[in-house]
Formats: sequence, C-alpha cells, structure tokens
Amino acid sequence: MNDDIPSFSDRPFMERVELRIAFHKVKDVFATCGKFKEADKEMLLEEISKRLLQFRPPHIEPFVEPPAYVTAAPPPASFAERCLELAAQAPNDKIWSALLTIARICEAEAAADEDTEPNLLAAAGSWR
Repeated sequence: MNDDIPSFSDRPFMERVELRIAFHKVKDVFATCGKFKEADKEMLLEEISKRLLQFRPPHIEPFVEPPAYVTAAPPPASFAERCLELAAQAPNDKIWSALLTIARICEAEAAADEDTEPNLLAAAGSWR
C-alpha cells in the first residue's frame, strides 16, 4: 500500500476494505473536479462542501473562511511613509515641517542600514 490513503491497520479487515474504497472514491471525485473549468469546479466544490456539512457531527465546528479584509490586508507602511502621509494632512506648516524632518531622519537611518540612497522623500518638497 504505497498510496497516501491510511492503512487503518487497527480496524477489522472488512472495515479496512470499505474505508479504503471510500477514500479512493473521494480521491477520484476531487481528481475529476480538477478537470473542469474554474466556474464549474467552484460549483462542484461548493456542493461537496454542502453535503459534507450535512454529515458533520454536531460537536465539530465548521471551518469559517476569514473575511477578505483579514486575508487581503496591505502590508503595514513604514514609519517614514506614515509620517509623510500625516504631513500631507498637517493643519499648518510647522507640523508639516516637523513630520517631514522625522520622515527624512527615518529614511536616512533605513538607507544607512541597507547601504542605499534615500528616495522616499524625493518629491516631499512639492507637497506644500
């Protein structure tokens, strides 16, 4: 038995045979689903999911897909980028200048760590 289906060696012979046949059938169903177009495949997999939920024991919680905003969240902005965003919204020139200075310092330190040239603030002077 060199396939990826469990051997069920702790079960009686007939139960092992029935379980292995069931596993092979499930494997065949998913292999067949893979041959269809994406829309059809999605429809088939949704139907399989609905049918599986009917057989789910009540003590097992169903898998809940995380909301899109959790899985598709943009990476967090760097501190320098966030300072630039805030500088663009600053209510006066004094705050704008302070935030811009902080952003320049942060970018210069990051560039020194990476041995690259600061480029984030290239157009920062034209913001106001």
